[in-house]
Amino acid sequence: MEADGVGASGVSDVVVGPGRRPLYRNTVDTATSIRCVGACARAWPPVLVPAGVTVPAKVAGVNGTFGVVRRPDRTRQLTLDGRPLYRYSADRVDGSVGGNGSQVDYDGRKYTWWVVTTLGTVPSQTPTPTNTPESQYQGY
Repeated sequence: MEADGVGASGVSDVVVGPGRRPLYRNTVDTATSIRCVGACARAWPPVLVPAGVTVPAKVAGVNGTFGVVRRPDRTRQLTLDGRPLYRYSADRVDGSVGGNGSQVDYDGRKYTWWVVTTLGTVPSQTPTPTNTPESQYQGY
């Protein structure tokens, strides 16, 4: 993970992960309760940390502390300040933050997704409802 000056839709200084794609957090998951599984995790793939890999607590230019949490399937997921981190499968090019502010229902839970900024905060804007049919995310 690293800080990047990605700027889109009023968002700047985004934390990026694998493939230089922005990282997101949602309003449902916590370090002790991860609910984004199944269709949710296909649309919003968790940022997984392989066994044996140590995550640095601090990364230059990013406010907050990185860590790892166990998902329900026992895989290890990256966190920032205890909040599990995800990618958005529709963000396919550098600078894309298409999932920012999205509101999506999975298994009766309403998730709002925010891109993670280097300040450790989410951008202040009104969430935009997003329809993300499961078939769009085959292969994840």
